[in-house]
Amino acid sequence: SLLQNVVVSDYNFMIYRFLILSKIKLNRDEAKILCIDTINILKTPKNIEIVLDYFYTLGEFEEIISIIESDNDNNFSFRSKIIYSRAMNRIGQSDTSLRIKREAIADLWIKLEENDIDIEVLIESIGEINVSGDSETAENMLYVALNLSLIHISEPTRLRRISYAVF
Repeated sequence: SLLQNVVVSDYNFMIYRFLILSKIKLNRDEAKILCIDTINILKTPKNIEIVLDYFYTLGEFEEIISIIESDNDNNFSFRSKIIYSRAMNRIGQSDTSLRIKREAIADLWIKLEENDIDIEVLIESIGEINVSGDSETAENMLYVALNLSLIHISEPTRLRRISYAVF
């Protein structure tokens, strides 16, 4: 493969990830090794959450838990925390899973109320809440975002994108 000799970084990860995806389909053990090597290099939260999602796809729930719990800075994205919550649920820790999800949503509410969140990140996060089965919270956050004028009704294309992404 052309990408096998490429040194992964945050800069080239969006291309490198296709190597991981192909390994997930062809050789799950090699995919796991690539994910482990990659996650230790990446610094960008978006890239890290993609690799965590790959671990989830591979059924490596303990690996996800280990990665999240070993990070003292706890600089993980909302989506990473939701993946962590789902991993905890998959290993039978449903109470812990629910607590993690509630804490992540509470943190997101604070960022929303303080207008301390990028609109694209907010929309992706609201979509994650909806996918996780909490459509009422997702709708409430979207309503608050609209009322705080974070999302402008006068932008119909963007609003359609938001509606599609969330629901």
